[in-house]
Amino acid sequence: MYDLMNGKIKNLLYIILLAGGVALYFLNDGDREKGALACLAMGGAGLLAVLLFASSFPEAMDDDLDSFESSDGFDEDPSIFGDDTQKDEDSTVETDRSWRPGFAFALVGLSGIIGIAAYFELKN
Repeated sequence: MYDLMNGKIKNLLYIILLAGGVALYFLNDGDREKGALACLAMGGAGLLAVLLFASSFPEAMDDDLDSFESSDGFDEDPSIFGDDTQKDEDSTVETDRSWRPGFAFALVGLSGIIGIAAYFELKN
């Protein structure tokens, strides 16, 4: 999980920030062509970060914590969304667990979509 978050995702988020700043610089300077390319880079990096997170996070969490395969685990296949109910051996306590990505996941996806939309708007 550390390699995924601090290696790949963090670098893509830095690219998003850098491309956003470059896009603002070129658009402020009046160069729509370079601004559009920076928006494309920002949008592509955002969507790539979302896809990479969605496809790799469940496996990374399972590799690090054995959350999905242990005897007290989630009792299902690794996934990014899910719900699980677990009962103790004496069946007196029932625990409901759910997992899903947070607000930051949606913001990165939204910035990717807006970056791609800005590219197409600037190209027209």
